[in-house]
Amino acid sequence: MVRVLYLFLLLVVLSPINAFADYQRDTLDIELSLNEQIQSQLKIPAEVLRTKIDKDYSFALQVRTDSQGRITSVELDPNEYISNDEIYSKLVQTAKDTVWNIGDIDVKEELVIYIPFNFIISSKDDVN
Repeated sequence: MVRVLYLFLLLVVLSPINAFADYQRDTLDIELSLNEQIQSQLKIPAEVLRTKIDKDYSFALQVRTDSQGRITSVELDPNEYISNDEIYSKLVQTAKDTVWNIGDIDVKEELVIYIPFNFIISSKDDVN
């Protein structure tokens, strides 16, 4: 009887952990799927590549969905440093446009997802 009680308590205690693990796995799968869609649709503007500079640009976008999985908001992560650099602004706008074009995510709940972006602009890029 004591073993059954211990087993029951163990199941009760571990159940939320399993639910949290499933949620984390689902969120990770959603983020990976969204990243793949973004990568396949993202087009860096030619005028950015023509700048002939060597610089890395990194930022994160905060993407919100409604309960049907429709994207309702695409903004810079509130913790991001906002640069006045024209190239930075064009890359942020390009990333936002790409996410908006995706339209919806295959979820049935409201989510907030953070998508990191990293652009490496090289003066060696050959743009025609």
